[in-house]
Amino acid sequence: MSTDSADAAVVKLLTNNGANFDVPVDVLRLSRAINGMLQDLGIDSESNDQSLRP
Repeated sequence: MSTDSADAAVVKLLTNNGANFDVPVDVLRLSRAINGMLQDLGIDSESNDQSLRP
């Protein structure tokens, strides 16, 4: 399995209990709920915007 993680956009997720996770955007798009939120924010699947901030 070869992935180029240096070029992949990553979102930092914070859980209710304070755990932090760095998750690639392409993995988050597998969730319909999160993908819908990203689309509502205007972040399309072809955007390579590294400034995904809360």
